Amino acid sequence: MAPRRGGEDDVALSLDLADGLDIEIEIEPRNEDDEIAYFIVSTLKNIKIAHWRELITMVKNRFTVSIERLQKIVRNLVLNEYIIELPCRFFIHPTVYESTTISTLIELIEVKVQNLGLTRCSPALASTRYPFKFRITRHKAKDNSMRIRVVTISSPEFRERVLYK
Repeated sequence: MAPRRGGEDDVALSLDLADGLDIEIEIEPRNEDDEIAYFIVSTLKNIKIAHWRELITMVKNRFTVSIERLQKIVRNLVLNEYIIELPCRFFIHPTVYESTTISTLIELIEVKVQNLGLTRCSPALASTRYPFKFRITRHKAKDNSMRIRVVTISSPEFRERVLYK
């Protein structure tokens, strides 16, 4: 019984059995990228906005995928405009983005920041170009509070909110 490898594209395993039977098993690589991408897009339609940490948890609960592969899938979704990346690695579906006001969107982000306990912004996976940007910084006077600084690009004003964990 001697295993034999097939071509370069797939793996074929051939076993010569003692009774003269020749069985060949072909193992093809499983590509779940399309399923994962569809899952991410449909999930963002339902939950409105998600942070990178939430996406990792939801996808890893359902699929076996590495962080690097998931980053590549999400980056492709952003670049092909199936989803929108907001600052600090927040993601939203384009239809939700178009139907939501900026103030509502900022409130949703503030709730997510507080629930997830974020203390800083992660770098973007793809380029961001939206009518506002924000920073998450830890307040220096108190360890249990954070500040979210929202800067609206259309006007030089900014508003700052203090969130408590």
